[in-house]
Amino acid sequence: GPNQATPKKNGLKNGGHMKNKDDECFGDGMDDVLDEDFDFEGNLALFDKAAVFSQIDSSRGTPGEQTPSRYRHDENILEAKPVVYRQITVPQNGTKEYSTGKNLTSWAGGTQHLFRVAQAFISCGRRLEMTGVCASQMALTLLGGPNRLTPKNVHQRPTVALLCGPHVQGAQGISCGRHLANHEVEVILFLPNFVKMLEAITSELALFGKTGGKLVSN
Repeated sequence: GPNQATPKKNGLKNGGHMKNKDDECFGDGMDDVLDEDFDFEGNLALFDKAAVFSQIDSSRGTPGEQTPSRYRHDENILEAKPVVYRQITVPQNGTKEYSTGKNLTSWAGGTQHLFRVAQAFISCGRRLEMTGVCASQMALTLLGGPNRLTPKNVHQRPTVALLCGPHVQGAQGISCGRHLANHEVEVILFLPNFVKMLEAITSELALFGKTGGKLVSN
């Protein structure tokens, strides 16, 4: 109309020209194909269902072959070659095997040698922290893990009692208690009153006191 803000574009110069450009760029001649009916029966006949299911059955193995009912978390079911496990050896006499899972054994030996190497290359503070973290993780797993410590759990929080002495192992136990307390575990630390204590125990006690854990001496 006369009051139209934007004049209507028509004719070959505007609308018609743009339509032709769109057809040249995006058109693929599908208008003729859409008028034809799709031949379902003809295309279904091209699908060899028996051959496909035969290939699926052959990939499963022979009928008499037994397949494992469950897989380990580190096993790949699409692996072509079996994994070969190799024992780790250290220069120390005395060995012992521990079973860690289905058809998998772990070798433990040379503990004193490993501790001597750690003392030579790792500071006392880092050893205390690593030992405390690892011991607390093991304890948390035995206590039930996240299912036990979730805030939605209505049961009471677990309680852990630590019996520590005035030596490095005692400092490691205090470090473990600190990490347990940080995971909302009720920790009771028993440490007798000694005249002289290691500096590591003094520093670990100061950190443990920040967690709100309970300390008893008798």
